[in-house]
Amino acid sequence: RSSDLQAPCLAPESALYRGSGGALRRMLSRLQELKREEETLLRIKAALHDQLNRLKVEELTLQSMIRSKEATTSVEDTEEQETSASQVDNAAVINQTELQLNRLEQDPEEIGRA
Repeated sequence: RSSDLQAPCLAPESALYRGSGGALRRMLSRLQELKREEETLLRIKAALHDQLNRLKVEELTLQSMIRSKEATTSVEDTEEQETSASQVDNAAVINQTELQLNRLEQDPEEIGRA
């Protein structure tokens, strides 16, 4: 029956309160202890939630920095490749110029022999 499962009355005039004072005080003490523990756990939960949010923000910041660094590196690589290609072209021009100069130096000699 549901009436058998009802909580005992803890009013000062009740028989339970009068008859077992020590047990009741222990129960109330334990209840207060559990409430303090619950409050502590709720504060810890809030602190952990705050820390998690800070870590998420830090993670997003680091990801953004990495993407930015990768983009900068990619642009620098492209610039280096263009510079290298330009330098190769410059080297080819220099070599071609040297060949032309060599021919010019040789041509007067050949003309003089002929």
